[in-house]
Amino acid sequence: MRHLANRLLFLCFALALAGCGADDPTRSNDFLELTSISITSEYDGIANLTDNQFSATGDYSGELSKDITTAVSWRSSDENVLKIDSAGLATAVAPGPVTLTAALGEVESSLIFSVSAAGIVSLNVTPASQSAPVGVERAYDVSGTFDDDSVQNLARIASWSSLDPAVASVTDTGAATGIAVGMARIQAEWQGVTDVAVLAVTEAELVALTIEPAEAEYPAGLTVQYTLTGSYSDGTSIDLTDQAYWASDDETNATVDNTAGEEGTVKTLASGFTDIMVNYTDAETGEWDVSTSLEVNYAALRDILLFATIFDAGGGVVSEDLEIDAGETLDIFNDQTVQFTAIGEYTDNAEYDITTQATWSSNDTAIVTISNSAGFEGTATPGDETGETDINLSFDDLEITFTLDVNQQ
Repeated sequence: MRHLANRLLFLCFALALAGCGADDPTRSNDFLELTSISITSEYDGIANLTDNQFSATGDYSGELSKDITTAVSWRSSDENVLKIDSAGLATAVAPGPVTLTAALGEVESSLIFSVSAAGIVSLNVTPASQSAPVGVERAYDVSGTFDDDSVQNLARIASWSSLDPAVASVTDTGAATGIAVGMARIQAEWQGVTDVAVLAVTEAELVALTIEPAEAEYPAGLTVQYTLTGSYSDGTSIDLTDQAYWASDDETNATVDNTAGEEGTVKTLASGFTDIMVNYTDAETGEWDVSTSLEVNYAALRDILLFATIFDAGGGVVSEDLEIDAGETLDIFNDQTVQFTAIGEYTDNAEYDITTQATWSSNDTAIVTISNSAGFEGTATPGDETGETDINLSFDDLEITFTLDVNQQ
């Protein structure tokens, strides 16, 4: 009995040791230590009373990097100028300079930021006009132009309303839904300035639903965005991806996401067959169920092809689709940014864009940082120093290393 107790004690200790660090954001899954944090921002500066999303990327011993925006502790040097929440969303309170800091464990990074006194001049709701059958949701966005000629997205802070509530309703995020046939004015307001768009609510009926890609085949380990399109009796087509419920018939082969903003995102896991299924409820014609087959094949990743597009300080394209080989050096100036694109080449000769699924890292973030944050994956930005640093790209079991040489402009 004592031997059994000792073995159980040893097993518990071993399991605890194996799990040590698994939930510790200061270490990666392979126990690499967090060595630096880079902060990225939606804007270089914002107008007073607006907001801005900051993101934090952690570099782990120069081997890999990952998004740690919600893991770090955010703080503002002056909350009378800018307040920031635990998710990195900051709100401007008054004009002035401020320093934002992201810290995790013993590692921290800071970014100097500014809040201007610029005043709002106009709002622009987009699209200006669109149509939808009764019961279908349509999204609107709004940006503001300020008296210093800056433009910011204000969708998170604008007030939305339907000026024709019997025809359409609108949520506080700008999603409008038709209630009855007619024309509805959808208004955004901020700081007393308004703009109006139009939603034409039609009596068109849903006649077909289409899932894309249809009857697809992919290797394991990929993330693929599926879409659902509704075809209506008036000839219009509407993207219904985020208004439906998604499921996989066999989640050992592939899973599909229903999380807000991720609807229809399929992850292939293991070889085999499954059906990607969708349930959609239409206000007029009721429930619809459609599906498409998915085969997860045995193809393996054979190579990664890498391409670079260089942008100048104003966002103009300097060079486009430059092919970069492993070990090669790419020269840029310190006022330029680079968007890298990674293409996975598989043993069945198929190619897939893996830019957003790969892990990117820089060996010296003082020279170059490279993002893994959503929407910015593979974007390289020069730091405060010039010189050479290795950039690492890894996906599945392959890794490519090349060099970025940052020169003074």
